[in-house]
Amino acid sequence: MALRFLVLLLVFAPVAVSQQDFLSIDCGHDANYSGYTDKITGIFYVSDGSYIDAGENHRIAPDLEAVWWDRSQTLRSFPSGERNCYALPTVAGTKYLVRAEFTYGNYDGKNSSSLQFDLHLGANYWQTVYPNAWSSYAYEAIFVAWAGWAPWCLVNTGHGTPFVSVLELRPLGRLGDALYQLVTPRLVISVFRRINMGAGVSVVRYPDDPYDRFWWPMENASPGWVNLSTTRPIQPDRSDYAVPSRILQTAVAASGNDTALTAITWQYKTKYSFMMLQHFADFQDTQLRQFDILINEKDGSGRKLKSYSPPYLASQTVYTESYRANDGRYNITLVCTNASVLLPPMINALEIYVRVPYENPTTLPSDFRAIYSKSDPS
Repeated sequence: MALRFLVLLLVFAPVAVSQQDFLSIDCGHDANYSGYTDKITGIFYVSDGSYIDAGENHRIAPDLEAVWWDRSQTLRSFPSGERNCYALPTVAGTKYLVRAEFTYGNYDGKNSSSLQFDLHLGANYWQTVYPNAWSSYAYEAIFVAWAGWAPWCLVNTGHGTPFVSVLELRPLGRLGDALYQLVTPRLVISVFRRINMGAGVSVVRYPDDPYDRFWWPMENASPGWVNLSTTRPIQPDRSDYAVPSRILQTAVAASGNDTALTAITWQYKTKYSFMMLQHFADFQDTQLRQFDILINEKDGSGRKLKSYSPPYLASQTVYTESYRANDGRYNITLVCTNASVLLPPMINALEIYVRVPYENPTTLPSDFRAIYSKSDPS
């Protein structure tokens, strides 16, 4: 499959957002619950009682409450019905990030290790969830709203009771002025990885990222890497990704005499293609740093963008469009060119998305009846 690399230098100013634009739902509380402000982020969370008319409220097991944040200690489960949907208020033509968190916490006392259920946006499949008792999972997707509300649905696949702990909706702007311009009304992108390279052990989110994206720390740092960082501000590239300065102030580079840096490898078989974003900002301007960006360079089937040099104290994004490996194996590797004699390749952050065609951006009649059965006297 053809592979395209684009260095994004778009003249673009993302629309400012504030927490007032956020919808943050802590699931599993009664409708009259007054809500609370998260101590870390300052985000205000509300009950889910106004957004769904189904399910049961639960708390995780008492012996696990000290392990998880406040927002993860309650959940709503759906033991009845194949499909249960939240009604999320949206504005047609606006782009949104939707995120769901799942903390099983042995709330039902079954200590299940084989739970499995699906997530849908409207009538369309988005993600399969595989929760367990000792982990918390977060899934994000970016989509364009097609109406004044969007059904976000849990689908029972016969492998245990679906549930959800947290549901969050973040506007990214109107079409033409939104982040992730390559996302259209016919396409959803589901986050596969979003990695803050060279960082610590905690997730970076709001207020460092005004759009409240989750930037995860590196899972497996290579012994062949060295961490780089700066306290100097990074100039935004005015592209449509608005990478936070805190993310760009850290990076990894190949160490020693290494001339190549494999930033990430993964294995995932899917019928859909991947969209890959590599974010760069150099911290020095005394020597030329230049490298090729290669996808799947080890098996000879990949492609590359030659002679890329990250800008000094300024952000720039390299976009890899629509790539799918038949065997489901992937790697992103940066390799020095002959012109870059003294400086190894480096990278500040990565975003990898699965591009999911939005085959039917409409609302199922059953979703409408399920969501509005309380207010509909018929």
